Amino acid sequence: MGDFNYSEIDYNNYDVKADDNSDACKFFDKTLDLYLVQHVTHATRKRKGTCESVLDYLFTDEEMLVDNLRYVAPLGKSDHVTMVWDYIIQVEDSISKQKKLNYLKGNYKITADLKEVDWDLVLKDESTEASWNKFKDIVQKSVLANIPAADTSRKKKASNAWLTKATKRNISKRNKAWKNYKYKKQKSVTLNTRN
Repeated sequence: MGDFNYSEIDYNNYDVKADDNSDACKFFDKTLDLYLVQHVTHATRKRKGTCESVLDYLFTDEEMLVDNLRYVAPLGKSDHVTMVWDYIIQVEDSISKQKKLNYLKGNYKITADLKEVDWDLVLKDESTEASWNKFKDIVQKSVLANIPAADTSRKKKASNAWLTKATKRNISKRNKAWKNYKYKKQKSVTLNTRN
């Protein structure tokens, strides 16, 4: 990350308003070749009498590594905003607090339980919502009484654990190269048919 001073580059629209041999264009192309993700989307330099511009960049090699990027007041007399962000190092596994049931080992007396209920008496003089809530509670009690809890102590193995970050990056490079090849081939065919 840093102040790169390439106001000609527009990462939001993947465009460079400069000559192909300019430093800005070369820099832009290099960041694309390296599959870097640029996270800054708002103007970072604001000075009275000049046009706002994005001069400061924050690059990562994966898209979801930066979260909660904030643009705050400049330090001292600087005309560049201060940027603050959270860098994601590790994602916590979300643990569901909902009790999981093992329906394969269930004792299916639920239908019998529901037949024993005098529904006319239970739902008498109740509103639609109150009737629904009573019905739902009775069904849930029967399910919990007849279906055992699932064993959640075994952890699932990560799928494709062998697929490293480097392998994923190489797959991405391969896909981009193929896309460029197809585009150039199609463009060449189009040009030949016009000649």
